[in-house]
Amino acid sequence: MTSEPLQPRARALAREARLLLTEEILPAGAFVSLPVPVLRDGVVAASFFGAMTVASEDGTNEEMYAPAVELMLDWATGQQIDLRVLRPAVPTAGSMPVAEIRPVNFQLRMPPGMEANLEAQIERLHGLLDAAVRRYGVSPQRPPMDDGTRYLEQWEDLVPRTARAYYTALNPDFFAWVARGR
Repeated sequence: MTSEPLQPRARALAREARLLLTEEILPAGAFVSLPVPVLRDGVVAASFFGAMTVASEDGTNEEMYAPAVELMLDWATGQQIDLRVLRPAVPTAGSMPVAEIRPVNFQLRMPPGMEANLEAQIERLHGLLDAAVRRYGVSPQRPPMDDGTRYLEQWEDLVPRTARAYYTALNPDFFAWVARGR
């Protein structure tokens, strides 16, 4: 995996996850989560889930079905560590969406300016995650108001409440770790 020199590592890993999941398992329009750091054998990795989505009838959001797959990439190299298929990629008859994927501030039809604003907010989140990952696993008793706290605040602004359980399930310890800094 290659990345641009100034691009946040989290962003590069998110792009790699999208490529791997939409080429191998999920249709091209599927949702791939933001990265969640995990410790695997003492080394930081990035965990993702992938799920199908459908646009809401009014076009103001997308509704996500339960994740169909989980992917783990090595943080440093981007190499695939693990891939778990949880259910069929295409929801079965009777399946219901479980969460919306757009944050409250972006629950409108998405003109180009709003899409650019959302991308800028996600880019900021990736940068904050990079800073938090440098400390993750090294100092479990972080001081308050550090990079982890800023990351968590930005994450809460971007991830709708209904979708948070799917993120925290990837690594509850990470979210507990950043929450201790508040």
